Amino acid sequence: MEISFSAAQVDAAPEAPPRVARPGQHIGALALAVLALAALIGAHFLPWVAVLAGSALDRLFGQDPEQPLRTYRLLDLSETAVPLYVGWLMLFGAFAAGWVKPGWRRTLLRLVCLVDLAIVFLVLDIGRPAVEASGLRASDYPRADIRSGALLALLGVLLVTAAVAALTAPVRTRAERSTSQASALRPGSVSGSAAHAPEPTVGTQAPASRPPVTTGWSARPVWVPWWLRRGPITALVLGVVVAVVAAGASVWLALHRPATPRDHSGDLREFLVTAPVGSTFNAEVQASDGQLSVSQVTQLIDAGPADVFTLLGMRSAVMGGWVEPDGVSVTVTLIQFSSDDDASGFLYTYGLRTQERTGSDSTEIPGLQGAHSFVDAARDDKDRVRVDGVAQRGDVVLLITEAQPGTTDVARVNTLLRSQYDRL
Repeated sequence: MEISFSAAQVDAAPEAPPRVARPGQHIGALALAVLALAALIGAHFLPWVAVLAGSALDRLFGQDPEQPLRTYRLLDLSETAVPLYVGWLMLFGAFAAGWVKPGWRRTLLRLVCLVDLAIVFLVLDIGRPAVEASGLRASDYPRADIRSGALLALLGVLLVTAAVAALTAPVRTRAERSTSQASALRPGSVSGSAAHAPEPTVGTQAPASRPPVTTGWSARPVWVPWWLRRGPITALVLGVVVAVVAAGASVWLALHRPATPRDHSGDLREFLVTAPVGSTFNAEVQASDGQLSVSQVTQLIDAGPADVFTLLGMRSAVMGGWVEPDGVSVTVTLIQFSSDDDASGFLYTYGLRTQERTGSDSTEIPGLQGAHSFVDAARDDKDRVRVDGVAQRGDVVLLITEAQPGTTDVARVNTLLRSQYDRL
């Protein structure tokens, strides 16, 4: 006796309808990706982090500064910008791969989640490189506040993740939903395959041969070369675009990398240039130990009211000097301020007053921050010409004065100024 199923009974068994992604699913995912790209582009034009100074006790008593010392955008912090760019490219690359390769979508979604964790960590840690770039010391109690640019970038990352998840989520067809609902509402219905099992019949007739039922996302397509298929060509084009954008961003960041801030902590006298061999002590140096007070600095520079106001931000000052064998008297003064802005304000005021005193135009020294040289044509009682050189490096202002007998040589002042600038 052979148990078999009739063709009519086999036909009565419901077939599982294929799951095919709706066009609206792809449109929604693409819309999320476009919004994410717009958010990340807009984040570049907004501040990411602001650095402020002040201890928690100062903020408790209402002494927290209202304005930040400096605000940074992403491009100002290359240490964090490069990893973030790489992470964003990985997210959009995963979205493009999931668009053309449905079988990879679940794996790509897991990869996107891991990349998201790394990006969130980099964004929340962006205050550390910003504080380092500000040049503030630990005694200034620096702190960093996340600004709108970083928050908008996190929103963009969330939108990219939602776009990949929208591609990954399976969509049930209308026939599949109606079948499941009907089987659930039918009285006495049996779940699973038992509800649709055909009743066996006794006979010797072999079951009729039937073509295999194609189930799944789609039927097996006819093989065509990869260069004639839209998916591989799209992936290739996107890969080339991503590679070009990554190369361009790397070159741009390399050309616009911000200069590493200098740390001038410790004894400022250690930064003074050493006297050349054969020189003698210069009696014009006001301090025997090399350190200058505020009153000594005001006398040294013949400070006016505007200079006194700018010296309120002075932290320390040192002075050195020597007399060379040819009779040239040299003095080198370093004045350190609380911030780069205070140093810039003092240098601007001092430069204007020096230009008025000498009665001649200043000569700019290329390659040095705020560097100028001044020549006072009036000779002193020893028949010497005074040549001044000024520059700024971060929070330190350089003042170099040479009293030259005989022929005026501005180039030697510029050389000494550059040597002192390089030591800072």
